[in-house]
Amino acid sequence: MVLFLNYLTNIMRRFFDIVLGKDPYRFIVVLILSLTLGFVFNLLIRYISPLVASQGFNCA
Repeated sequence: MVLFLNYLTNIMRRFFDIVLGKDPYRFIVVLILSLTLGFVFNLLIRYISPLVASQGFNCA
């Protein structure tokens, strides 16, 4: 899990370097994408995790 988060942060850092380095207006697009991703992850954690836990799967 920690390795996955590290990999994800490296991808996001590379993505931000590419996007923010070219056009200042893309910062707004990146901000909207980040908020959307955060909202989706929030929904996943809030609604899907209890369903998976109730099924008896091991999430660890």
